[in-house]
Formats: sequence, structure tokens, C-alpha cells
Amino acid sequence: MAPNAPASREKVFLYCEVAVGILIAAVVLSCWSELNIALAKYLAFALICGLFAMAPFRLFSAKRLLLLVGLVFFPVTLTFGGKDAIGSASLLILLMACFYAFGFLLADRSRIQVERVGWIALLIVIALIDALRARRAYIGPELRHFLNFATSGLLFLMLINTPSLCGIKRGSMAQKLLSVIVFLVAAEVCLGLLAMYLPFGSRMFRVFLVRTKEELLSVGDSISAIRLSTFNMASEELGEILAMMCPLVFYLALNRGARYWGVFLLLGVGLLFVNTRSCILLALASTLIMLVGYGCRVRVKNLLVFAAGAAATVILLGVLAPSVLVGVAKHMSVAVSGVHRGQGLITVFNRDFVWPDAWRVTKSTLSWFGNGPAPSRVVGLNEYNMHNLYLTLVYQFGIAGSLVYLGLPLLVLGGLTLGAIRSGENLRRFKWACALSLLLFFINEIKFEFNRSDSYQQVIWVMFALYYLVARMKDSELSANAVSVSARQVAGGEAAIR
Repeated sequence: MAPNAPASREKVFLYCEVAVGILIAAVVLSCWSELNIALAKYLAFALICGLFAMAPFRLFSAKRLLLLVGLVFFPVTLTFGGKDAIGSASLLILLMACFYAFGFLLADRSRIQVERVGWIALLIVIALIDALRARRAYIGPELRHFLNFATSGLLFLMLINTPSLCGIKRGSMAQKLLSVIVFLVAAEVCLGLLAMYLPFGSRMFRVFLVRTKEELLSVGDSISAIRLSTFNMASEELGEILAMMCPLVFYLALNRGARYWGVFLLLGVGLLFVNTRSCILLALASTLIMLVGYGCRVRVKNLLVFAAGAAATVILLGVLAPSVLVGVAKHMSVAVSGVHRGQGLITVFNRDFVWPDAWRVTKSTLSWFGNGPAPSRVVGLNEYNMHNLYLTLVYQFGIAGSLVYLGLPLLVLGGLTLGAIRSGENLRRFKWACALSLLLFFINEIKFEFNRSDSYQQVIWVMFALYYLVARMKDSELSANAVSVSARQVAGGEAAIR
């Protein structure tokens, strides 16, 4: 294995160099001219396809799948019909799904086993039938939203089945990809802040921006003037994924190394710039739960270093960007004053303008298999979205379809919970962190829906797939460097005695 190691590292460096080259080329193309942004997007997409083709050609390829997950975070959105858009990652997912289907037909099916194909296929069929029966002259929105959902489901299937098809360990793949996603989210926060404060700002990255979105800044109301967003996530989406990452990054910081404490602080900074109350509160609650769960196993030194870093970060923000802290304080005070005045939760959540209307639309269109994946505004909703995943799913997939849809992530959550109870100490903490992360997602989806756009929807389905793999991990599959803090302390104490 040793002779192959340098060659393997050279391939990794080659992929990184090509990826950086594509990013630089895309930035240059996007700065070229506003009149040529469409051409720049297609050229960038051609470069991405070139990078995708450079991976070793195999019908089942974990490396190409890893690259595909990375492309989900940096989508180049192409238009068709002059109105609707599809992301570059969605097209490549469809291509790779064809490779997988062809490889499965050629493989010896008595020696391989695929999971959850029927589940996803049923959901795709329901969504397709509903999209095709749309009674409008132009069904572009239905087809676009169908492709967004279908590619997300196909990506989920490829991720959960790649370990068995490629002969690799589920735990190894899940841990590596989760670490990659943590740093991809951190990178998007950094690039979003870069675009916010540098000259030219988001113009440097226009090639990655979605459809009519021309900048990375979301202009809000008088309470929070500017909210951070990124290439594939609007402010609410970014806040949700940052809150989801908190338990996972906390676990990684305690078990993988000090560099993750820096990532944890960066997630906190991102949450402040996003300024979404529910996400900030969920992140704080999950951090408290993780601290209580670890208890005395957390070193006082680590806590002091983290507390000092957090205090320094807040002070730095107060000096460099005081409006951010003022905006967060005002946003929180509005909710607190609303509670004191006896306002209902719907008003406190700032959903009184949409939830009653969404409930009316859902009841009036109730069916067993829904109305298709298009936005519900077409049937009379005043807002473009319902701001509630569960009402949205009942509208889109119907009573039966929404139960099938929600059954899959709930199965993952149940698997993580039961797996944590039955696993050893080290793996138990890892699974509890993943379960808490998924639980935060379900709570926040009461006031949001993740299936609005293709890229963020794909990110969440990637998380579903990786947590699915984690739920099925065995103790022997946990990475060797993911030992518990208490185990390291015991080992260090025994070494000192000897």
C-alpha cells in the first residue's frame, strides 16, 4: 500500500488544483461583463464537466460522488425557456444516476444489495404524476421543482448504496463526507463574508448565483438590515444548516482536534450575520445539551480557551461590525416583547401573515397524493411559500405521499437513536450528536421548508444519507482518531504513571 500512497496524494493534489483553477476561471468569467453572464455560466459549467470527467471512469465511483457533493455547494445555475433554471449539480446527478443504473444491470445482483430504492422510486413517481397533470399552459415550474426533488432523491440513493457497491466501509465514508461538509459550510460562510465586505463584493462570484439573484446579501427589514447568504443558500437556509452543524462540530471539536473549535466559532459568527432567531436559539440549546451530555469529560482548559475565543470574537464584531450585534439584539427583543404582551406563538414566529392562509390552502386542496412539487402560490397562497415543511408536504404529496416522504428521515432519526443506545461509548456520542442535529432540523422546519430550491434540498438529502449510514455503523467502523476525550485522558494518565 505504501508505494501507491504518493500517487494517491498526487491525484488528490491534481483534483484540488483543477478545482481551484475552475473557481478562479469562474470568478474571472463572472467579472467579465454583465452582458456575458449567461455565456460565463455555460463556460463554467463546461469546466465543471471537465473536472467531473477527469475522475477515474467507473460505473460505481465514490471519488466522483465526493466531487458531486462538493459541486452541490457551488452550483452554476443554467436557464431554459427564458424563465426556469436547473443547477449544474442536478444535471450531473442525473448523468451519474444513469451510470449507477447501467452498472447495476451489468453487475451480479446476487452479490450486491441496494437499499431504499422502492421508497425513493415511489416518491418520484408520485411527484412526476402530479407534475404532469398540472392544468396550466406552461408547466415549467412543475418540471423544475420535480427535477429538484428527483435529483435529491437519486443523490440520496447513490450515497447510501455506494459503500456496498464499491466495497468500502459505511462508517469511513460517512465520517469523511461529514467532515468535508462541515468545512464546505465553513468555506461558504467565509466567502459570503468576503463578498459582503470586499470591493466588487458579490460581483466576483456572480457565476454561482441563482437565476435573478444578483448579490449575496439579503436585504431585510428595519430590524435586521443585512442578512448573510451564500452561493446555494438564502439566509434562512444558511441559518438552518449552521444550527444543524453545531452538535456535530461540537462532537468533532472534542474528539478530533482543536481546529474544529475554530470552525465552531465561525459557525457562531455566521449565525449572528444570518440573524435568524430560531436558528440562534436552537444552536445555543444544542450546545448546552452537548455540554451537559459530556459533563465532566470536557476539559476545563478546552472550555476556557473556547470561552476566551468566543468573547474575543464578540468584541471583534462589536468593533468591526456593531450593526450585526445591534440587529441580533433588536430581533430578539421583538420576540421577547411579543411574549410579554401575550402574543401567540404564530405572531412571535412572525408567521401570522402566512400560516392561516397556508392552512386554508392545504385544507381546500387536500388529497391522498397531492398537487405536485410546484409552489402553492398558484392556487391562491398570498406568499410564495408556506413557511412550514409539514403543510408544504401535505399540499405537494398529499396525505399518503407526505407520510412516505417524512417516513424516511424519521426512520433515520429512529435508527440513530436506537443505534446510540446499543453502541459503545465512543460511537454512542457520535450517533447522539447526529440525532440531535437531525432533531434540530425537524424543529426548525416548523417555520421553514427546505425543498424550495435544488441546491439546498440536495444538501439536506446528503445529510439524510450520511446520517442513514451513521445509524448503521458498528463500533469497529468508528475512525481510530475519533476516540473519546475521557479515553485520551485515561491513556495519558496511565502513561504518566508508567
